Amino acid sequence: MKRLILMLFVLLGSGILAAAQDQLPTPIVEPTVTPVAPISPIATDALRVLVDARTDLELLVQRELGTERPLGWSGSLEINDPHLVVLIRLDLELLAARLISVDTRPFGWFGAQAGAPFITATDIRHDLELLANARLGIGVRPTGWTGGSAMTGCARETQVLAYTLLTNASFVPEVDGSMAQFCTISASQLEAYAGQNPDALIVRSAPAQAVAGSVSGSGQFTPQGNAAYGFLDRYATQRIGIIPATESFVPLARSFTQFSRMTLIQGTGFQVFVDWKTTSMTENDFRNLPNVNDFDAAPNCTAAWCTFALIAPVELQNRGRRGTGGLKEVSGGTHMRVFYDADTSEGALVRMEVCQRRTSAKNPGCATANSVVLSNGAALPAVNTVGNMPQYLMPYGFSNMRITSNCCYTNEVYISTSRERR
Repeated sequence: MKRLILMLFVLLGSGILAAAQDQLPTPIVEPTVTPVAPISPIATDALRVLVDARTDLELLVQRELGTERPLGWSGSLEINDPHLVVLIRLDLELLAARLISVDTRPFGWFGAQAGAPFITATDIRHDLELLANARLGIGVRPTGWTGGSAMTGCARETQVLAYTLLTNASFVPEVDGSMAQFCTISASQLEAYAGQNPDALIVRSAPAQAVAGSVSGSGQFTPQGNAAYGFLDRYATQRIGIIPATESFVPLARSFTQFSRMTLIQGTGFQVFVDWKTTSMTENDFRNLPNVNDFDAAPNCTAAWCTFALIAPVELQNRGRRGTGGLKEVSGGTHMRVFYDADTSEGALVRMEVCQRRTSAKNPGCATANSVVLSNGAALPAVNTVGNMPQYLMPYGFSNMRITSNCCYTNEVYISTSRERR
């Protein structure tokens, strides 16, 4: 299985999978069509670690549980899914809870922590090896186990320092990975190099010229209210805390993904993503920013308000589960259809459908949303009925509401503005 997965990944990455050509003689020669290989949003170095970790995780669960899987298991290896690291981490935690206990983990367990994509990926490898040691014994592994580098067995601070110096200065400790004192010697060499080359520890940020002139006014902005959450990724799965209103920041770049409001900002002790609408920025300020894909972004947070929390989307946490009444919980972002009837100053008049499968599927199995419950538990009444469908006045942007149809329900919805729908 591992070899097949890796072989497929290599083929996709190199773009050499071509459509089959008709071998029958024909007077017209059709050009060979080579599909464009999907580009993963996950950094290449992190993706390699995640692919190996997922393969080994499947080997471990197969050995311990056979064909059975813990409730909520995704088994995902979709390299184009930006939430892949979340899915694998959740599956690892589910397996640990099943094999050990819900509240107990092996000594030294890292768990979900903030960090660069490569570091969060190696965190998974580190904990996977600890779980394998606890169940199988040190050095005992299923046939076909890939394993990780010797560095993944070291303390997290050593791994972070190693990655920082490798990224910023191409420095690698000169230690034999098979040595029993590998981590101790590596840590010593890394600390010595960092002490002699302090500039190698400076987090690289966006070029200064990219900020100048990119927004109107002084370039200094502030959070508004108490809803300015900072994130370490543009997909809002790694929340780092609420940015205090007393902080000021400079916007660096923005996501060009349709409907996304995520903005990369930098202030004292932090470089994070934030929803621009929770700040003093205007829409023009946001629109005039360059594409974050053109930046060497390095999200980080060392300020006092930084508190990491891994936020898994509803679909990732509850995929395949059914709530009360036997209804399936789905993601509002991928399993909903919203029909816009009119726009008002308070929101949009809409009719909605909640679907069993993604709306991009040939047969998504959609049903009319006949109930909307606010986050405080109060029911939102329909304002009208159009075409046998209830019509609701919904606020613009993201909302945590329970929207239910006869087949399923979601706890999240996004209502776009008329400008976003142009």
